[in-house]
Amino acid sequence: MANNYTQFSFAFKVKGLKAKAWIEKTIDKLVKASNDEQADEEILALFPDWEDYLDVGFRTEMEPSAGKKNQFDLIIFSEESGNVDHAANFVQAILQRFDPKGKVGSQWADTCDKMRPDQFGGGAAVVTATSTKFLSTFQWLEKELAA
Repeated sequence: MANNYTQFSFAFKVKGLKAKAWIEKTIDKLVKASNDEQADEEILALFPDWEDYLDVGFRTEMEPSAGKKNQFDLIIFSEESGNVDHAANFVQAILQRFDPKGKVGSQWADTCDKMRPDQFGGGAAVVTATSTKFLSTFQWLEKELAA
């Protein structure tokens, strides 16, 4: 049996103490929902498929931006395997509330612990307050080979 993983790590700037407080509050709710296997309405609104996973699928760290007052670097990453859609939903919620003109990009890698054909790839996402665009290397390759 093979194990598949989706891994990512990206960072972006978050401005303001209100944004920082909302992120910390929401992360606390996510941790509680993961532990209790039950989410409140705000979490279900952010992650409509929560009950299919019962885990957010990413972790975060936030640290002050060097030399910037009230600006923070939010790092979103997966450990063993992550949920790209959930990470994008979380980023979009932040942008909608605190940076409606902002844009965040990320990449991920799909890997496998066995050298099996078609088990490796990845993709990229661009998230704004109003949209999320994904590019999957698997879908791109299929399209290019079929052309």
